[in-house]
Amino acid sequence: MFTSRLKEEIPKTLLLLFNALQACSARLVELDLSDNAIGPMGVPGIENWLSSVDASELKILRLNNCGMGIAGKVSV
Repeated sequence: MFTSRLKEEIPKTLLLLFNALQACSARLVELDLSDNAIGPMGVPGIENWLSSVDASELKILRLNNCGMGIAGKVSV
């Protein structure tokens, strides 16, 4: 999803994705964003959504091979 995008586009794209989930009142149980070049820049967008009521039913979040490194640590 992000491999050929500029780093600056990643947070905006994630924001659009999570805004769409909120707009349709989606209550996901599992979200797999693995194998995307999200990197550390994408962490704030994911963190904001995870701390919202929209993610309250989320049980499984997969972020394998996203290039986040230690900056990908999210505390919710």
